[in-house]
Amino acid sequence: MACAVCLMAAVAILFSPAAYSRDFPQDAMRGAVKAFGYPKIQIGDVAYHMTPASKIFNEQNLIILPIAMPATTEIMYHLDFSGHIRSIWLLTPEEIRALGPAPSKPPKPATPQ
Repeated sequence: MACAVCLMAAVAILFSPAAYSRDFPQDAMRGAVKAFGYPKIQIGDVAYHMTPASKIFNEQNLIILPIAMPATTEIMYHLDFSGHIRSIWLLTPEEIRALGPAPSKPPKPATPQ
């Protein structure tokens, strides 16, 4: 019985969000989603476009469909070479505290040439 309790405690610790930290790309940016209606997303004051290849990762780092994306939330995001959204990570409360507040003005998307 004691072994089962220990095993359940170990599993709970291993699979808790605090048991791991996510590594974001070095050029990923911090932002706050103000509005979302696929394929458009507004991060701060800047409107971005998502492509069919864009990925959205939830707080457990699982890929979710755009329909499951909250309309307003705190995120990390990564742009592709043309300035479109490549990846979005929904942040946990712990990550929000660790990363600090989102900048009020995200960088402007690159214009394709």
